[in-house]
Amino acid sequence: MFLKKYQLAICLIGLLAISCTEKKSEITIEDYQRAERMLYQNTDSLVYGIVSRVSWQENNTVFYAKSGKNGQSYFKANIENGEISSLLDLDKLAKSYSAIVEKEVSPADLSIFSIETVDENSLKLNISGSNFTLNLSDYSLDKLPSERRNRNEFLSPD
Repeated sequence: MFLKKYQLAICLIGLLAISCTEKKSEITIEDYQRAERMLYQNTDSLVYGIVSRVSWQENNTVFYAKSGKNGQSYFKANIENGEISSLLDLDKLAKSYSAIVEKEVSPADLSIFSIETVDENSLKLNISGSNFTLNLSDYSLDKLPSERRNRNEFLSPD
């Protein structure tokens, strides 16, 4: 029994000595570049079906975005009955937004940061940092005045 413990200790010391004398490989530029290609911002466009921008509304509904091959799609889920429906017609929204910014914007290029219910027929949207009211019956957009905030202030979630 003593001999087995002695042999095991010798083997462990030998392995430790070998691992300490082994030359450590240095990280190369190629290693760094390969690792960088695996970061989220470089792989995000390869993954579809990611749910983001979840926004709970007062009328027991949830708005959310879901990524796809052609960009984001926006949905409305009714919490009470489990019904899910499309929230926005991005083609119509892109057309209305293009008229306001006076340049062509494709549906895939719309940067919608937040969506809130105003009433049954209109939504408040933040598109590319500007606030708009969207009339859902005709997809007309009205730009809202900028809300100036002190950069050092943060709103409480309460």
